[in-house]
Amino acid sequence: MPRIRTIKPAFWDSPDTAAADLRTRLLYIAMWNWADDYGIGDATPVRLIGFAFPNDEIPVSDYPRILSEVSRAYGVVYFEHAGRRYFVIPEWEKHQRTEKRAKPDEALIEAANAAISAAQRPDAESPRNSAEIPPLSDGTPGAGTGEQGNRGTGEQTTTARENDEPWPPEPQDAVDAEVLNSAPKFIDNPSRPTPPKPTDAARTVVRTTLGTGYPRTTIDRLAVQVIKLAREGHPDALIREALHEWDHRADCMKAEFLPTVLGDIVKRSRAAPAANGHQLQGADLRAAENEKFKRQLRQLRQQQELP
Repeated sequence: MPRIRTIKPAFWDSPDTAAADLRTRLLYIAMWNWADDYGIGDATPVRLIGFAFPNDEIPVSDYPRILSEVSRAYGVVYFEHAGRRYFVIPEWEKHQRTEKRAKPDEALIEAANAAISAAQRPDAESPRNSAEIPPLSDGTPGAGTGEQGNRGTGEQTTTARENDEPWPPEPQDAVDAEVLNSAPKFIDNPSRPTPPKPTDAARTVVRTTLGTGYPRTTIDRLAVQVIKLAREGHPDALIREALHEWDHRADCMKAEFLPTVLGDIVKRSRAAPAANGHQLQGADLRAAENEKFKRQLRQLRQQQELP
């Protein structure tokens, strides 16, 4: 289960972060959320990439390169334990303080420490020039700055294994091939609907109502709100009136306030139907007609009471 983690400000201006592309940086931060209280996380590519980029369509063929990049940039080590693929963040203990930890899996922690030691050996093969995911229990941390889990300062990490104990077996290449052959071409996350995008028609409504004085980003955000209101069944005249009022109200600093403005207009129309310029429809129209009939009835009674 993902967890809340602390990201230090020094992470953002460290040399390792500056050398990594944006997607690599984001995946590394996601790994901190994905890891357990000991800096170890499930490195099954479909699960890890799906957690980090739930709304992005990333081809499965890119997974090995993405995972290799985060290992090259930040020294993340991949290893295998009990037939499953894991990652471990070597600098975890230096930068993440956890007051209450879950019960440790001693065998898993031992395997992770062994993988870190293997990666820090002078003869360990560096994945820096590799386009594939680093072999499990391999991956060479670089010099780095040591900030927020960056690739250490050359200090050795304390391990649960002695150097004379055997290292975990190297994984078979078939593991990656199995993932590539069985996983879908793109990650699909139906639980999170795709946010609406502004259409040319919605932009035209905004521009013809407010002019061209607003920047394109504001026009697009307003257009998205126009689409939402239209889908809810609000008439075009009412939406345009809401745009006019939004433009003149000092308390409307964001385009996302447009539905609130429209709601205020509807409330006023129900309180005083004749004072509004837009054409009422449905329940609002019936309420206005009833109010008009009541006024006419009162006037008729008053006339009958006159001598």
